[in-house]
Amino acid sequence: MPHILIADDDQNLLDQLNLHFKREGYQTTRVSNGEEALSSARRDHPDIILLELLLPILNGCDITRILKSDPNTRQIPVIMVTDKGEESDMLAGFESGATDYITKPYSIRVLLARVRTILRRFGHSVSEDTSKAITIQKLTIWPNNLYVTIDGHSVQLTPLEFNILLLLVKHDNRYFTRMQILDSVKADINRLTERSVDVHVSSLRKKLGTYGELIETVHHLGYRLRR
Repeated sequence: MPHILIADDDQNLLDQLNLHFKREGYQTTRVSNGEEALSSARRDHPDIILLELLLPILNGCDITRILKSDPNTRQIPVIMVTDKGEESDMLAGFESGATDYITKPYSIRVLLARVRTILRRFGHSVSEDTSKAITIQKLTIWPNNLYVTIDGHSVQLTPLEFNILLLLVKHDNRYFTRMQILDSVKADINRLTERSVDVHVSSLRKKLGTYGELIETVHHLGYRLRR
C-alpha cells in the first residue's frame, strides 16, 4: 500500500484528498504546515508527497530543496500543488526538485492518474483492484470499497442505496420485487417496508443524475437496471 504525504493548509481540501486517496488504496498522512511536512517526510519516508507551494512556516520550494539535498529523502517524488500558475512559479518549483507541478483548481481524477504514473515510474504499484470495478459508461462502482463515481466525481450514497444499486447492476435486466430487494441487500425487514424501497430507489435515482434513468420500474413487480 503506497504511502502519500499530503501537505496543505486548507483543512477541507486535506479531508477531501484523504478520502479519495484512501479509497484508491493509499495510506495517507496529512499535515497543514511546512515544518510538519518536512518532519513527516524525514520520519516516515513516504512513497510520494503532494505539497502545497504556499505553506505556512516553510514553503513548498524550500521543503523540496531540503529533501532533495538529503540522501535519505532525495528519492521521494514531490508533486507541487498551488494557485500560482505563472511560468516563473513553475520553473521555481521544478528547479527546487519537484517531479510534477499542478495548478489549482484541478480534477481529482487527473490528480490520481498523475500520482499513479509517478509511482509506477519510481517502481511502486497501487492496489486499485480495477478488475473488480463495475463500469457503465462514466459510472463506476467499486464493490469492495462501497464507492461510486460518475466521471471521476464521488457520489455519496447511503449503505442501503449502494447495496440496491450493486444488486441491480450485478443482475442487469432482471427485475426484483421490493421484498426481494430488502432480503438481498440484508436490510432489516422488521424496520423497513416494501414502500420504503420506493423511497430509497427514488433517492438513488436523483443522486445518479442521468444514470438514474437506467433503473427501471417494472409495473406492479419491482425494479431492474436496463443497460
